[in-house]
Amino acid sequence: MRSFAARATKLALLLAGAAQALRPSTPQIRTKTTLRAFTNPFAQRPDELQELEPYETAPLFGECRRKLAACIIVGFEDFGGVATNAQAEVEVAAADVRLRALVKKLFEAGITQPSPKAAYGLARLATWTGGGLDSSKWVREPEALEITTDDADEAVASLGTHLLETYDAIAPLRNALLLDASQDPQRTNRIALRFVRAYAQTGGGETSVRKAVQTFVPSLTKKASALFCDEKGSPLAALRRAQASAAGAPDWAGDAIADSVFGQRLNEPDVETFLDKDALTWLATHAETLDEPSQVQIALDYFCERYRSDESFTCAGRTPKTVQQQMDAFAESTTVFDDDEAFLPNPEGLRPMILEGVVIPPRNVTVPYDEDGGWYEGHGPYELGVGTARGGKPKTIRVEEILSLKRLIMEGNKLDNCLEDRRSSQVKYVLRARQRTSSFWSFTIADPDGSNLKHVLLLEVWHLRRGNVVRQAEGPRPRTLPSPEAWHWMEHWCDREGVDWRTWDVYSRLENIYPVEPL
Repeated sequence: MRSFAARATKLALLLAGAAQALRPSTPQIRTKTTLRAFTNPFAQRPDELQELEPYETAPLFGECRRKLAACIIVGFEDFGGVATNAQAEVEVAAADVRLRALVKKLFEAGITQPSPKAAYGLARLATWTGGGLDSSKWVREPEALEITTDDADEAVASLGTHLLETYDAIAPLRNALLLDASQDPQRTNRIALRFVRAYAQTGGGETSVRKAVQTFVPSLTKKASALFCDEKGSPLAALRRAQASAAGAPDWAGDAIADSVFGQRLNEPDVETFLDKDALTWLATHAETLDEPSQVQIALDYFCERYRSDESFTCAGRTPKTVQQQMDAFAESTTVFDDDEAFLPNPEGLRPMILEGVVIPPRNVTVPYDEDGGWYEGHGPYELGVGTARGGKPKTIRVEEILSLKRLIMEGNKLDNCLEDRRSSQVKYVLRARQRTSSFWSFTIADPDGSNLKHVLLLEVWHLRRGNVVRQAEGPRPRTLPSPEAWHWMEHWCDREGVDWRTWDVYSRLENIYPVEPL
């Protein structure tokens, strides 16, 4: 944890950078605030505007201001958490002034209508560069640029070159400015933020491409960096192709890696290092055996998920044949969808869990409400482990975080619960996932060869000030209560991750305590 002195230094740099931001003159014919009500959590009602400047009436300006709010929030999160009110006001005011100067340049060139890419590009320039969030000043003033195109995207790209480049930047970093975040603003803006910073640092001559990218992909090699400089297209896909090529993978495998779940994320630094040094080396070695892009994607995602579950995991010594069954089972239990809303991973660092060929140690389990002799006529307690019908045979256990809306709904379909078709429940859970006050976890049990896969538990963890606690955990209907085997693995995972499972309860109506067959 950072010391108070370090935090104070960071705050001082932030305030100084914002105070020195570009501030074009504001006409005297109006009184207004450059801050105020364009976004929460910093919102206040604006002062009465006496007269609008022409560019302020253009659709471009309004759309850019909306994008500015999203970029400010992402920037503050990455900069070190929730800002103080003083930080927020200084940063928002400075970003708003920079945005006005940039929009005015496009307006003077006859560009009044926004495109999604252009609006985000201007908001990113205004928020993450030019002194914003501890960045360096622009290398040139925007007023010195003559825009000669009527295409909004081209105009923003030329502004980026003008403001950020003392030296020619590489194409993938330039492209970061215009990443379209319309479908998934938070995830895409987090990716854009890192590459736009690298763009500004390398274009301004502050550092090399390799060192700039190593701030978020620490394992990047000289060879991969050189290949990245020659790539085209979106920055993250270009980076993945370069990493794959540097590891010796064929081009088709590099494209597959770029399209994988973990390839489309900027992961935690240790996961990035594992992906680069371990997983990509294995995939390059066995690409021709895997043969199909889909198999390469599944293998990479499986390996990275295994590593997140267990940091001692390595691909070394494994062959496609030995991991094929596990890869197939992983693919079946981790369905992803196109055109989906992605959730951010939980903010507490809770990890998934994959256990292969495990048995439950001998023990007795009593599932609450499922006790013999109660008013509810339950069936427990249950004997588990070797020598019993429950948990005595080797199984593969997977506990995986649900990171998208459609994946959450699919889990409801598998369990036949309210998430399948009740919109009110979907909205409630999705709001908590968006706010990162809850995370959702899927528990599956399968035979060692990946067959007989069963979805046995959907668990919601609340992230509270006092710690992480189980809010609810339900199994398939009509029973709804977790099976004794699922209860055991819930306890096991919660104890491993420091989650208090004793807070568990069931919030669906229990009209009958149904028996459950051994899994």
